[in-house]
Amino acid sequence: LIDHIPILDRYETLSLDNESIENYFIVGVIEMQNLAMRTMDCDFLELIEIDREFGERVDHLIDMLYSPTNSTAMNKDKDLHLFKSGNCERILCMEASSPQMLESRMSRLLNNIKSNQDELFHLILSYGNIHKGMEGLVESHMEARSTQEKTNTKDWTNVLYPENTNSKPLNFADFDTSLLARQVQTGTKAGIDAELLQLENTLKQKGMTSHMLVIMVISDIFFQIIKLPEGVEGYSNEIFENPMHYYQKIIHQKDISGIFHYLKKVCYLINDFFADVNSGKFVGVLKRALDYIDNNYAKEDLMIKDVAQYAYVSSSYLSIILKKEMGITFIEYLTKVRMEHAKKLLEQTFMKQYEIAEACGYPNSTYFSTIFKRFYGVSPSGYLSKLKSEKEE
Repeated sequence: LIDHIPILDRYETLSLDNESIENYFIVGVIEMQNLAMRTMDCDFLELIEIDREFGERVDHLIDMLYSPTNSTAMNKDKDLHLFKSGNCERILCMEASSPQMLESRMSRLLNNIKSNQDELFHLILSYGNIHKGMEGLVESHMEARSTQEKTNTKDWTNVLYPENTNSKPLNFADFDTSLLARQVQTGTKAGIDAELLQLENTLKQKGMTSHMLVIMVISDIFFQIIKLPEGVEGYSNEIFENPMHYYQKIIHQKDISGIFHYLKKVCYLINDFFADVNSGKFVGVLKRALDYIDNNYAKEDLMIKDVAQYAYVSSSYLSIILKKEMGITFIEYLTKVRMEHAKKLLEQTFMKQYEIAEACGYPNSTYFSTIFKRFYGVSPSGYLSKLKSEKEE
């Protein structure tokens, strides 16, 4: 189990097989329905225990897909990856060589969830579409998150304002949470203060004086806010040591001013994080990282954690810096460096293709040829033939 690591970093940690790049992926987010309401009176240790039990139930659900009597069962070690992303939340990623296989597996999983709800804490699975390759994996992950947010908004509205009542629902439309999110990401602390004041006034105008109802609304906003760093491949644990510490502070406040005090603290901390990312102060770190990659690209097992350790930052922060400063991921940059060197070796030496592949960090010459063709539009042998014909002319 690997906690709190952006999804691509997790896959580098697991060292996916080369052929996985050609596979299809679907990502889902598994969570406990109405977690905030169910754990409102829990202390931190109780929450940890609830998460442990939740994890065991999810593991049991997954194991049901690998029954020896199931002729279409997946290869558990290869085709499915499960990560903890928060308390009572898991990220599930399935991969297969065809979309049809993933559709069948997801259907079985949904059926298992439906038939085991009482046992599984009223578990919810939000999932994205099926996509191909690493970029598709990330796209499916973002789609799953989007679906999750829509589901949570609907669930909260149903809890706060049950059907067949005369109450006018807040429905999160009277307060635009995206404006608060925008201030946290790119705005100022004064802007955050203004949005939170607007939220407080909105709650009062709607007559939501019940302490429990206020806590539930703020809880939903809290969990939206702490997920904002994921947009730049960060994670809230990189920003403050324990996000749930702040959540516990929020839900144990006696009045609305105390609740908003701690929500504001969380918004400020994440705002500082985005300010650091946007300030460009990581240029020196970036140079160290790129120099290390340029000098070590030939290592077959070179991973982002190795580069990050050399640059004195976490893997998550290095991912953020690469994306912010260069607009590419670690894998994309490493591939670019390797391909440029491979091209030089083809042009300037008489090395065999398998020798060039090994010199550029690819022990499998067939896979090297596939990547080269994808990068340059022609295979290594085709590129050599092109060079030869140009010289003869």
